[in-house]
Amino acid sequence: MAKKTGILGGDARMRLLSQMLAQDGYEVCTWELPGGVNPTALCDAVKAEVIVLPAPLSKDGMLNGTELPLGELWRLLRPQQQIYAGAVREEERRTEEFVFLEEDEKAVLDAALRDIRSRLRERPEVTVTYFEKDMFKSGGTYLRKTGVVRNLDDVEKAILFEDGTLVVALGTYSKLFE
Repeated sequence: MAKKTGILGGDARMRLLSQMLAQDGYEVCTWELPGGVNPTALCDAVKAEVIVLPAPLSKDGMLNGTELPLGELWRLLRPQQQIYAGAVREEERRTEEFVFLEEDEKAVLDAALRDIRSRLRERPEVTVTYFEKDMFKSGGTYLRKTGVVRNLDDVEKAILFEDGTLVVALGTYSKLFE
């Protein structure tokens, strides 16, 4: 199933993109894009799973083609969304601060991992929230992964999902939901 795409701001290129995606059968909504497909309120457009932003991203601290400050845009978006933008200056990229788990949260995580290990043959499905460090600046992004567990690695504190995704260092800064 195709994910909903929200296109925020931009110019004729973004308008054409919205039309092409809609013609190909994708669910598309646009905000502040004259002539764009399915014009939507900002509060609805930012709920899309995929967000496409203009190139260049900003002009004078505002989302290009709009009156929306970039700081406000970053507050509206969620870490699990796929976000695409062009010509993003380093200082415009958003990162989050790393937060260590409290001791009681680590104990809950360890208990959940023991439970999952005991049920690996049942192929349990879990959701884990984890921190991915940014390669170029301080901080990073919290991501969320749902899937069927293939294996656990106690040494590396990692979960290997059936789709091949490896989530490492669980005991340090992850939260697990089953």
